[in-house]
Amino acid sequence: MKDVAHISFEGGGLILPVHTPYERQMLIEHLEVSTKRHGRIRLDINRRRWTISMNNGAGEVCTTCTRRPDNLTYRFDGQSLCRRCARRALH
Repeated sequence: MKDVAHISFEGGGLILPVHTPYERQMLIEHLEVSTKRHGRIRLDINRRRWTISMNNGAGEVCTTCTRRPDNLTYRFDGQSLCRRCARRALH
């Protein structure tokens, strides 16, 4: 379903509408809180499957901007994105 986000994590999940800029901002906040709480989550939105996980700031760099992600890494289609680039991709 278009413009509906499905967040899944161990022991549960959450479904959010993402029609407006405000709803998309709330999605980002839920993603960050849920990932920090559960360590790794899955996001299905607009026929894309993302995996978001905690990291220690070392290792891989963002595929788009080549910066190192801070404490979260967003992955989809073999790409690893920092928070800033993932926000753009989600909009």
